[in-house]
Amino acid sequence: MHAMHTTTSMSSSSTRMFVPQLQDYDISPTTGFAPDVAPLARLPHPAYEPWERILDNLRSYLLMDKIRPIIEQLPVIPTSHLGDSPPAWRRANLVLSMLTSAYVWGRHRTAGPAAARDPVAVTSENDGDDSPVLRVIPPCLSIPLTETAKVLGLRPIICYATSGLWNWFPLDPTKPFELTNIGTLQTFSGTMDESWFYLIPVGIEFAGAPGLPAMVDGWQAIVDKQPAKLQSALTAMLPVLDKMTSILHFMHARCDPHIFYHQVRPYVAGWALVDGGVRYEDVDAQDLPDSWFLAHGAPVETTHLPRNERTATFYFAGGSAGQSSLIQAFDVFLGVSHHPTGKGPVAAALKPGEVPANTNFITEMREYMPKGHRDFLNDAQAKAPNVREYVAANAEQHPELALAYNQVVEAVKKFRDVHLAIVARYIIMQARKRPGEPVGYGSSNTATGTLPAGMPPAIARTMTVPPALAASVHPPVSVVNGNSNGHTIANANKRTHDTANGADDDAHESNKRARVMASRSESPVAPDMIRSTQSSPPLLADSNGRSASPAVSEAKFARSKLTETANGSADPADAGVRGTGGTQLMPFLKQARDETRAAAVPVHTKTGEAM
Repeated sequence: MHAMHTTTSMSSSSTRMFVPQLQDYDISPTTGFAPDVAPLARLPHPAYEPWERILDNLRSYLLMDKIRPIIEQLPVIPTSHLGDSPPAWRRANLVLSMLTSAYVWGRHRTAGPAAARDPVAVTSENDGDDSPVLRVIPPCLSIPLTETAKVLGLRPIICYATSGLWNWFPLDPTKPFELTNIGTLQTFSGTMDESWFYLIPVGIEFAGAPGLPAMVDGWQAIVDKQPAKLQSALTAMLPVLDKMTSILHFMHARCDPHIFYHQVRPYVAGWALVDGGVRYEDVDAQDLPDSWFLAHGAPVETTHLPRNERTATFYFAGGSAGQSSLIQAFDVFLGVSHHPTGKGPVAAALKPGEVPANTNFITEMREYMPKGHRDFLNDAQAKAPNVREYVAANAEQHPELALAYNQVVEAVKKFRDVHLAIVARYIIMQARKRPGEPVGYGSSNTATGTLPAGMPPAIARTMTVPPALAASVHPPVSVVNGNSNGHTIANANKRTHDTANGADDDAHESNKRARVMASRSESPVAPDMIRSTQSSPPLLADSNGRSASPAVSEAKFARSKLTETANGSADPADAGVRGTGGTQLMPFLKQARDETRAAAVPVHTKTGEAM
C-alpha cells in the first residue's frame, strides 16, 4: 500500500513543473509581501486634500462625534488623479477604508448588553442617530473606495494590507526595514497600543521575507529532482520562522488587551456580523467583481441575497491575520490542507489555476489580499510542485529530507500556538470581562537578566512583567526589588513543566509561550484602565481559593484556553466569540493548528524502520 501511494505521489508531483517567480507577483525578495519602497504618507494631488485633512483630524472628530457630518459634506472626488501610480492607489485605499470604518462605527459607544459583551456584534436594533453603527456608506466614500479596491484587486474595506502592509514609514530610511525601524502612518485611536498592533505584523512580514526565495528554491529543486537542494531550502526556513514567532511574542510588550479590544478592534472588524449588512450607496453592483458576492467557506453564512441577485450591500470581513499572504504561503508550500471549520477535506481535486469551490475561511481571505499576492498563492497551490507529496515519496530514501520538512511544519505550528495565546488574551478574555473592568498591570518590582533569543534590546528595555507572573515565565524570570519603571525578561536554565488538567505535550508547549505575557508599565491614554488598584476586583482565584491578580488571571486564562484546545475540549461560553470574519475563534484556530501538525510525514530509515 505504501509503495502504491509513493508511485501516485511521484506521478502527481512530477506533472506540476511550474515555479512561481516572485517578481511576477509584486513580491520583493527583501521585504516579501510588504512594499520594498516606503508607502506614501500623503496623496500628492491637491484634489485629495479633503480626504487627507479629515484623516489628519480623525481622532478629534471621533472624540467629538463630528466624523459623520464632516464626511457627509465631502463631494465625490474622482480617482482619475491617481494616475498609474500603485503607491498612490494604495494610499487612497488606506485613507478611504479608514474613513469608511470611522463613518460606519463612529465613536462606537456601548449600546446595550450585546455590544458590551462584544463591540463587534451589532444587530438591527441599534439603528438611529445614537447607534454605534451606520449601515449605509455615502457616495463620497463608497464610490472612490470601490474604485480603488477594484484596481488593487481586493475588497472595499479595511484589511490586513491597508492597516499593515501600506501603513508604515521608516524611522531611518538609510537602515533596513524591520520592526525597530518603522512607525505607523495612521491610527484611529492615536494610542501606542494601536500602532504596535499594526507594526507587529509588518515586522513579521519583513522577518519572513527570506522564506519566500527559499520556497522558490524548493520548488525548483523538485523540478530538478534534487532532494538535497530541497532540504537546504527547508533548513533555510527554520531561522526565518523562529524570528517570525519571536516577533509575534512581542505583541504583549506594548499593546494592552483592553485598549485593543475596546478602542481598536471595532474599527478593523468589518461588517461580517452586522445584521442586514452595510450598503455602499450609489455603487452599481453590476460593475463589481464576481468574487465580491461569494463567501463559500465562511463558518457563518455571510451572503443574504437570492441566487443571481446583486446589490451593493455586503457582509465583508474586516482585518484578519488570515489575510497575511506570508502565513498562507508557508501553508501552500508545505501542502497544509485547511478545511471549513468542523468539516473534512475538500474532495474534488484542483485543476491548474483553479481554487476549490467549497473553500474554507483561510482560502476565502485571499479575496482581501492584493491581486498579485492572491495570484501567487493560487498559482503555487494549483501549479507548483507539491512539496509534501515529494517529501513523502522520498522519505524512505532520504529520511533527512523528511525530518527537515517536519521541522518546518512544526515551526509553523508553533507560530500558530503563539497566535492562539494572543487571541485567548486579547479577545476571549476581554469578551468575558465586565465593561470598564481594569486589566491590571503595573508594578514596582524589576526583573533583571539576559534577554530571550531574538528580542531587540530596544524593545526589551521597555517590556514589563507582573511580578506574580514572572516566576511562571519560561524561561523563568528573576525578580528583584527595585524602583525601575521597566522590566527585562531573564533567561534561566531551569525548565518548568505544567501538566495541569492532564494537558498533553502540545498544550505544555503552548502554555509555556502563553506565560510570556509582558506589558508596559505605562500607557499614553487611560492609565486607570490598564493599571491595577487596591479596589480592582479579582478575575479568578487560585487553586486554594485565594484571589489572583488580574495579570496572573489573564495568564492562567490563556493557558486554560490552550489546554482546552490541545485536549480537544472547549468552553461553551467561547462558542459565541467570533472573529472579524464571523469565525468561531477558538474552534477555527485550533483546527488550523491541528491541520498544520497533520501535514507532517512519516519518517523511515533506509532499511524501512520507522524513526
